[in-house]
Amino acid sequence: MSVSLCMIVKNEEENLARCLNSVKDLIDEIILVDTGSTDRTLSIAQRYGAKIYRRAWNDSFSEARNYSLSQADGTWILVMDADDELEPADRGALAELFQKENSPSDVYGCKTLCYSGEQADCCNLLVTTTVRLIRNGRGYFYRGRVHEQLEGPGGPPRISATDIHFYHYGYLSAQIKKKEKHRRNLALIRMELKDHPRNGFMLFNLGNEFLALGKAEDALNCYRASYRALEPTEGYGSMLLTRMILCCDQLHLGKEMHLCLCEGLRLYPDLPDFEYLKGCALQRSGKLLSAIRAYRNCIRMGPPPDGNSLYGVSTFKAHDRLAVLYARLGEWKLALRHCRKAIRFNPCDREAAALMADLLKAEGHTPEQIKTHLLRLVPKDACHLLMLSDLFYDRDMFRQAMQMAIRAQKQVPGCPAACRDEGICRFFLGQYRRAFRCLLQDPCGGNFTSRTRFFRFLCVLLDPAAPPRMEKCRAGLEEPDYSVAAAFRALLRGEPCASLSSDRSQSQGYADAIFGLLEILLRAELLEEFIKALPLLNLIRYDDAPLRLGKLYHKYGYEKLACHELMLSLRTTGKIDAQGFALLSRFAATAAKSK
Repeated sequence: MSVSLCMIVKNEEENLARCLNSVKDLIDEIILVDTGSTDRTLSIAQRYGAKIYRRAWNDSFSEARNYSLSQADGTWILVMDADDELEPADRGALAELFQKENSPSDVYGCKTLCYSGEQADCCNLLVTTTVRLIRNGRGYFYRGRVHEQLEGPGGPPRISATDIHFYHYGYLSAQIKKKEKHRRNLALIRMELKDHPRNGFMLFNLGNEFLALGKAEDALNCYRASYRALEPTEGYGSMLLTRMILCCDQLHLGKEMHLCLCEGLRLYPDLPDFEYLKGCALQRSGKLLSAIRAYRNCIRMGPPPDGNSLYGVSTFKAHDRLAVLYARLGEWKLALRHCRKAIRFNPCDREAAALMADLLKAEGHTPEQIKTHLLRLVPKDACHLLMLSDLFYDRDMFRQAMQMAIRAQKQVPGCPAACRDEGICRFFLGQYRRAFRCLLQDPCGGNFTSRTRFFRFLCVLLDPAAPPRMEKCRAGLEEPDYSVAAAFRALLRGEPCASLSSDRSQSQGYADAIFGLLEILLRAELLEEFIKALPLLNLIRYDDAPLRLGKLYHKYGYEKLACHELMLSLRTTGKIDAQGFALLSRFAATAAKSK
């Protein structure tokens, strides 16, 4: 049995190699239809021996997809996009499908784990069933300008579901922004709806675009129209109802959200998504015991056998929610048990790991004991070690965070994130010279972040005997960080400082840089240096300084100073926000009790 990989591409140099590497040993030919690449996509494809067909884009994914199918010679056609990747553990299962002589089906669907948000995180996954394998020469074709659907000679084909997994990275925020996907998709969907105004699937897709753009009301209107045309057997029905529930929640339409939940539970009783969303609604309304029952039901139901689903609602997400609820109820042992279960299901579950660290700390465990508990639960690769490093850093466990960063560097020598994390942790431990050396490491050729540069500069300022080499390497800061750092250096030396800005609008950027510095100094318990840095606020025109300073003092436990600054803000500028008002009310109540 021979296999043709068919794909359409445009400017996919970031993704193509990852995609092809995941399947290159399983396929016999690569059919690549390019619709106008201007980057290195085609040269990468040539390295893999792809047959390249250039075809002008005519506002139809189906047209390009069908052309790729027409060029395939294999017995089977594997359909992928350049931003897809086959799960390595499922390579054997896919190879078995290819080798079936008398396959009972012409079309196989695989589970696609679609990432969204800022990074490829298991907490932001939607699982959908996507057509991946088509028997060649049976008359199958795609229809629709966008979100194209497979058709057969007699209509929609029967799709045999498999448990083979692919990952899709195309809906990560950076990919959407780079390719202007929302603008493109909206235009194509509207073309489809102009020809077929009652197409429920396209109305659903239009709603998805509006929801991604933050237009929940427009999205809900599209979903309502889609629902009126919905047949419950259609594959997108459960996703439609879950999106309607999300929109109703955002728009505070409690009655309609309840109706959608009930409809989802009725139509899809085996799908844990609606039980999970029911638990979320109960939790928000304060019905904690009922919410616990709903999340426990999710776990009992287990993952759905096939179809579309929110990833993890019957495993780590349900355990996450139970851990939070049991912690609120004071049942810490139960909360810890569910944290452990969530992490075992998803070792990347930062939420569960963070809650577990907080619970262990509240029980009196030392930082080393907390580190030991969490290390038992996660793999010892660089990714998970860096997750723990960030988690410990957020809790001022600088020594443990540094240790995780050092272990990550042993796994991936020269890892920029690990070098940066080690350097910043060493800074907070007062090891300025060693911190500087870590922050100076630059395997990426000089592309330091502004934050890294700022810490590097502070290492020079705070080391009383900084060698000349450190002095020479302090440059690279950009405005306004550079001016703030230079003024801070002058204050440390007792030298006069010029005004940073007399313009209110420009002062905002300088204020952010100053408060960033002040927070670093407070967090590092460098109180003498903090006091010397406070006059920086006099070098800008910034009315919010007392309010912001009061909240900073509160964050680090200086309650009397916080109260003083918040009262000063009220008296001098009349400015107070909800957090500041709540703090003042609490201070007043405490003072009244002490009398």
